[in-house]
Amino acid sequence: MNKIIAILAIAIFLISGCGQITGETIKNEQIKVGVAIPLTGWGTYYGHPLQKGMNIAEEESNIQLIYEDSKGTGKDAVTAAKKLIHANKVDILFTSFTPPTHAVSPIAKASQTPFIYDAYIESPLEENKFAFKINFNAKEGCKKIVQIAKQTNKYQKLSAIMSNTEYNHLCLEGAREIEPNIDVFWYEFGEKDFRTLLLKTKNHDAILTIGWEQEEMVPLFTQKSELNINTPIICATEVECIGTNVKKTVPKETLEGTMAIGFKNIQDTTFAKKFKTKYPAATESEINFAAIGYETILTIADATKDCQDKDCILTQLNQPTKHNTVFNSTGFKDRKQELELTPYVYENNKWDQISPR
Repeated sequence: MNKIIAILAIAIFLISGCGQITGETIKNEQIKVGVAIPLTGWGTYYGHPLQKGMNIAEEESNIQLIYEDSKGTGKDAVTAAKKLIHANKVDILFTSFTPPTHAVSPIAKASQTPFIYDAYIESPLEENKFAFKINFNAKEGCKKIVQIAKQTNKYQKLSAIMSNTEYNHLCLEGAREIEPNIDVFWYEFGEKDFRTLLLKTKNHDAILTIGWEQEEMVPLFTQKSELNINTPIICATEVECIGTNVKKTVPKETLEGTMAIGFKNIQDTTFAKKFKTKYPAATESEINFAAIGYETILTIADATKDCQDKDCILTQLNQPTKHNTVFNSTGFKDRKQELELTPYVYENNKWDQISPR
């Protein structure tokens, strides 16, 4: 009888132990995040530092990152997303830039894969309940910077030079909530000759725009200097408006008085110091882009720590952020990342924060 009791006790212990081991194994199983970003092509100035920031977060979390090259295009992003979802069986999908976001969102929706995108637009949120938006919001950001410009009497007559893209239409929508009378001069994305449009702004006090640094802001500022047009620029974000390439290319007097909206004190964060130690040659723009990647992966790590399925991940992504964030973000609200935006003015060859009035 004693032997039977002993055997039963051992059996119960083993069953109980196995149960705990199995539970721990499931709990500690790595969440796979599929990342489709530009690793070759024109968008690498953004994709490479984004990847470096994500890799640092991967080292600090229980996340496994699987990369595919979107090349910054919708077509290549679709190929990348399908591979990540169907071959790599990722739990969450991430992409950046507007064309890849639009192309990938329906694929994520069809597979019911939580989808985090890094773009200035909001339409994927309306079309795809599995979508979550990070980074700058064009409508809210432009509204805020135009409001600051108006309060500080930076213009009487406002113009805008904008690519005919969704994020610029959103920017204009937000800006017109503050200033209804904006003369807008449109161009198609990819065009780089802004001389004719710049000449049309000569009778205006400021020019509102959103653009990518290398593709748009470098030629815009360069041609503005060549034409000797002194109309100041109001732009977003500050690291895309006047980044390393603009500073290298454009006379500094042309940049004086530029206003922008962006993130607060990223360069002073613990992450920035860590990144600079690891990559001593990193520019301010690269640190900002890397911070976006770092923040995204830690937010995912928060949401997936106790999750075993996609429904749980979707619920937890909408919960308040648990880590110390680089952007002073509280996490997602209505599937949009809550961010603290700060107005800046470019003076004496650097960005200075504009104090609220």
